[in-house]
Amino acid sequence: METKYKTIKVVVPPDLIERCWKRGAEIVIGYGRGEYERSRLVGGTGNRRIDNDVKVQAMSRVCECAGAMAMRLDPRDAIKWTGGPDPGWDFVFRDSRWDVKGSWSGSSLIWSRFKNHLLASSRADILMMVYTDPPDDNGNCTGNSIAHGWVTKDNFIKYKLTAGPFDKLDEGTYNMPAENLCWMSDW
Repeated sequence: METKYKTIKVVVPPDLIERCWKRGAEIVIGYGRGEYERSRLVGGTGNRRIDNDVKVQAMSRVCECAGAMAMRLDPRDAIKWTGGPDPGWDFVFRDSRWDVKGSWSGSSLIWSRFKNHLLASSRADILMMVYTDPPDDNGNCTGNSIAHGWVTKDNFIKYKLTAGPFDKLDEGTYNMPAENLCWMSDW
């Protein structure tokens, strides 16, 4: 009998967490030099900007590592560690391009409202939701992460919700509650 499981828990090891912090700092420096203007345009506004937030950039990489590990890939080889932002997906698994959507809350797979206009043309085939523990005030991260599930991009477009003015998410944010995602074992 095949075992079914909704989520996969992984712990990103300390050496990869350190590499994620380094990569997060590199991305922020690159934004500061004007290297990734296309990405900056979808980086948010005001105090919600991600282009100058090393913590957000580093935790995005931790989630990408956790996502790759959940699929039994080595993140050292599977995800992009050099140059600018990723090409629209984070790793390839079984001939599909996976885009990890990281979160510190773990309640929904979120597509930023600043990128809504890019969803249909996204080069990703699969969107995966990964939660990771947020770093403490000193920047320490446990690496404890959970791959909550996945959805094809086409099904996300078809069944997504859009946050309204009274939702916890920013108004206009596309999202899908974790309970509506496919089980990790169904891949």
